[in-house]
Amino acid sequence: MDILSIVKQAWKLLWTNKYLWVFGFFMAGVGGGAGGPPSKHGTGTGGGHEALPIWLWPVLAVAALLAIAALVMHVVSEAALIEGIRERKDEQAFSLREGFRFGLRHFWRVLGVKALAALVVVLVGAAIVAPILVAVTGHAPLWIGIPVGVLFALVGVPALLTGYFLYEYALRIAVLDGAPATDAYRAAIAFLHGRIVNSIVLAVTSSLSSLVAGLAGLVAAVPAAVVGLAVYAAAGLVPGIVAGAVVLVPLMIPIFGAQGTFRSAVWTLGFLSTRKAA
Repeated sequence: MDILSIVKQAWKLLWTNKYLWVFGFFMAGVGGGAGGPPSKHGTGTGGGHEALPIWLWPVLAVAALLAIAALVMHVVSEAALIEGIRERKDEQAFSLREGFRFGLRHFWRVLGVKALAALVVVLVGAAIVAPILVAVTGHAPLWIGIPVGVLFALVGVPALLTGYFLYEYALRIAVLDGAPATDAYRAAIAFLHGRIVNSIVLAVTSSLSSLVAGLAGLVAAVPAAVVGLAVYAAAGLVPGIVAGAVVLVPLMIPIFGAQGTFRSAVWTLGFLSTRKAA
């Protein structure tokens, strides 16, 4: 696997197909979640249930809908980027409309791959943390719980890294070959055999996009901070925050979009090149 060739090709695809950044943004930059402490204006009688403010229910409903929409767009964009990179690599036509259509068609496969990966992370994480929690809560001696937790971590961390490799390959097998999630993971296990070093190289290379995106974000934060501070000095804190956000958000959207596109391109091109060479 020629990693320099993959990086050059990923950069070329990234730069010449900027519409893919739409999918890259939802894949890399999407996130959601809202919450807050309950209101505290009861009578202080103790033991009673305080009613939630009536305005909180529509806020929670909107937050839930936004979270669902973000999840859907994330899954659709994951599939669309993988297919888009393959098509554009071969200089085939691929549009935003085709990307959304393709992503929706593979939605359940990709969601299944992600759900299985999340389940593995939860189970391995629980296995690592459980002995320490048992010891800390007094249900087992510390001299037993902590060493067992460390031992589980020594096994669990490599297991999580291997699981991450399988996840990346299973995504591409599910999308490019149309395989169900369980079949995609079985094929990914066979594919990973003998390719651990290549997988580590791809993981390190793709993670560099996060470093570059972080540095670009710091640069983008400079004009946002300047504008925010100027407005704060003239009009106060809230207008200053709003003004800074107005400058920062449009700059961060393409940064996240480019990052997600590059990361996906590295893994997809690496997968295709190593599979072709097999």
